[in-house]
Amino acid sequence: MARPELAPTSDRYLYARPDDSSEKGKPWRQVLEEYNAEPGHNPLGLYRAYRLYENSIYGQLVDRFGVPNVYILSASCLRVGV
Repeated sequence: MARPELAPTSDRYLYARPDDSSEKGKPWRQVLEEYNAEPGHNPLGLYRAYRLYENSIYGQLVDRFGVPNVYILSASCLRVGV
C-alpha cells in the first residue's frame, strides 16, 4: 500500500508496503518470494494477481506471455487472524 498510515484501523487487515518489515523481521517482499518459491505450497489460498480482476485482459496477457512475464502493480491487503 502506498500510504498505509492513511488506511483505516483494522484488526482484520494489515496494510504495509512491500519493503516494510514483517513480523518475521524481514521485508514483506522477501516473505512473499519465499512463500511463492515452495512448489505446491499455498496454505493461505492466495490467488495470482491476474485472477483478482474481472477484466479478462489480464488473463489474456498471461495466456500469451506467461505468468513470469506479466507484472501487475496493484494495491492489496492481507487479512490477518482469520
